[in-house]
Amino acid sequence: MNRRVIGGTLIIIVLLILSLIHIPFWKSSRSTTVQATSSIMVTLPNPNYDSDVSIEEALLKRRSIRGYTGESLTLEELSQLLWATQGITDPRGFRTAPSAGALYPLEVYVVVGDVNDISVGVYRYKPHEHSLRSVRDGDRRGELASAALGQSWVESAAVDIVIAAVYERTTGRYGERGVRYVHIEVGHAAQNLCLQATALGLGAVTVGAFHDDEVSKTLGLPENEKPLYIIPVGRAPKTQTKMAVSFKPEFIDIEASPPEACTLTAKLTDANLDPLVGRRISFYYCKDSSAGPWSIIAFGLTGPDGVASIIWIPPERGDFYVKAEFAGDMECGLSEAVTETNPVIVIPEFSSLIIPLAFTLMMMLAVINNAARD
Repeated sequence: MNRRVIGGTLIIIVLLILSLIHIPFWKSSRSTTVQATSSIMVTLPNPNYDSDVSIEEALLKRRSIRGYTGESLTLEELSQLLWATQGITDPRGFRTAPSAGALYPLEVYVVVGDVNDISVGVYRYKPHEHSLRSVRDGDRRGELASAALGQSWVESAAVDIVIAAVYERTTGRYGERGVRYVHIEVGHAAQNLCLQATALGLGAVTVGAFHDDEVSKTLGLPENEKPLYIIPVGRAPKTQTKMAVSFKPEFIDIEASPPEACTLTAKLTDANLDPLVGRRISFYYCKDSSAGPWSIIAFGLTGPDGVASIIWIPPERGDFYVKAEFAGDMECGLSEAVTETNPVIVIPEFSSLIIPLAFTLMMMLAVINNAARD
C-alpha cells in the first residue's frame, strides 16, 4: 500500500470519527430545544393595580418561604405575579422593573404544577400580550428540582418562575458592562416578584444554585437564553410566623479544664406544635443572663423533626447561660452556586448521520479508485 492510499485512509478515518460525534467547535453540546407538540396560548386575567397591602408592609413581611400547603394557586394570582415581575406599565413598553437602555434582556418562564384553569407544563410569559405561550407539556417540577441540586421546595411549590436572560440584547450596546446591567436587572425583577407574593399572602424563595445546562434542557430554552433565577411560589401556611423554640440546656456548669465539648439542641414548632423544617436557629452564650452581653456560638438548621443541634466547646471553665432563637429561613439553600457544566460529546440521532456517512463513503470509493489506477 503506497503513501497515497495510507494518507487517504487516514483522512477517511478522521472524517468518519467527526461524522459520528459532535465536537463542540462543530456544534454546541446543548440539546436541541424541545417544544410542546402544540403551542397553546393562555390569556391571563388583567392585573390589579392596588391592594390593601402597602409596599411598606410587604417589605416588612417578606421572608424566604420554603414550606407550602400544597393548595392550588389561582390564575389571577399567577397573572399578578408575572405582571409584577415583567409586566408592561407604559404605552411605550416600559415594564415594572427598570432596564438599562430599556433593552429588556429578561425572559420569564413558568413551570406550572398546580394552578387552577391551566394545564401543567412549561410556559413562556409574553409581557406585551400579558399571556402565556406553552413550551413543554407535563409536570416538570421534579426535573427542575433535580437540576437545582435536589432542593425539594422547587418540586413542592405550586409554580416555579424561572427568569432567563439574553445577554446580547444589553451587551450589544454596552459591551462587557452590559453583563453587570443584566444581573442588576434580574435582581429588580426577582424582588418585585417576592414582594408581590408577600402582598398576596403567598410564599416564595429565590434559588440560584442549579446546573445551567440541565435547567435549560428542562425548560427547552433557546441557545441564547441563560437561566439566572428559579423562584418557587406556593401558598404559605397561615401559622408560618407563629413559632416557638424549646431549648436545652439553659445553664451549663463547666468544671473540666480544658472544657469538654457539649451538645446544644433546640426544637422549632409552629402554633400547632408541628415541627418546622429547614429553619435557622441561632445559639448564644453569656456569663450573666441579666447583664449579658450574649455572644453568638453558631447557627443550626432544623431537620425533619424540627430539631437543630450543634457541638459547642466553651471558651473556659465556669458557669454559662445559653439560649437559642429563631433566626429566619436560610437565605441561601447551598453554600455556593454551581457553575455551568463543561461541554460534553453528544451522540446524534441516526437521521443526522446519513449525510456525513454518505460523504465518507464517497471519499472511500474515490481513494480506492485512485489506488486501483496506480
